Order: sequence, then structure tokens, then C-alpha cells
Amino acid sequence: MTKSNIITLLSIVVLIALAVIAYQFKTAILSPQGVTRAVMQSGCDLHQSDCTAVFSDGRKATLSLTPKNLPLLKPIQIQVQLEGFKAKSMQFNIIGLNMDMGVNRNTLVSNNQQSFQGKMILPTCSNQRMEWEAQAVITDHDDKIVIAPFQFYTDK
Repeated sequence: MTKSNIITLLSIVVLIALAVIAYQFKTAILSPQGVTRAVMQSGCDLHQSDCTAVFSDGRKATLSLTPKNLPLLKPIQIQVQLEGFKAKSMQFNIIGLNMDMGVNRNTLVSNNQQSFQGKMILPTCSNQRMEWEAQAVITDHDDKIVIAPFQFYTDK
């Protein structure tokens, strides 16, 4: 085997290894193991009303976005109300489902550890309709992380 063939083979192996590592890293960030996910209320449309995600133990997280038309490139108010538990902190992630738009992270604030507020701005993209998943990433007082997912869409 020539030196150039060995270099080419090693380059391919390194590229494959890097692709596997990148995939594992992205999966670990978006769906970490050991994290409890709630089940999103079926048929709920955030354009019409607030939506609730329910955890297997009965705890709930309800999301309200204002304004309801969910405009692109304009501030949107976020409110997450917890029922059945209190949280130490909450992060609000927005992830594009039909196009990789990166992860838009927002830290929500609270006065009472059950109602969290913040703002976000949804980006625009080349798709006419964009499908999104919002994730209320909740850290409880035992430092356990739970995720309440909510899916919605935007149109240009």
C-alpha cells in the first residue's frame, strides 16, 4: 500500500469518526439520557390556546405564547405555568424540526418557582412553513431535569 493510499484511508476513518461523534453529541444535547419527558396534549394548537404537557406522575407544564399568530423576527412573550411541582430554574429551547436551525435557548425567570416568563424571537428561513418543538427544560429542587415538549408551526 502506498503512502498516499494510507493517508487517504486514514482521512476517511477520521471523517467517519468525527461524523459519529457529532451525531452522538447532537443527540445527547437534544435528548439527554435520564431526562424525563412529558407527553404533549394531543390536538393542541398554540395559535388558538395554551397547551399543556403532562408528566407520567401527573405533574403539568402549561405553555402560553403571545401574540397567538407567532410572528417571525418579532418578540414573542413566553409563559410556562407549573402544576404539582416547583422548579429551581427553567430554560426554553426552540428547535426546528423540518430544517436544522440550531437551538434557540432562552432563560425564563420566575418570582414564585411555578410561573416562568421570558421572550423569544423566532427566526425566518427559506421554508414556507416551519415546524418547531419548544422545550421547557425544567430543573427541580433535587437538580433533576424534566422536559415539557410543545410542537407548533409558523408560516411566512
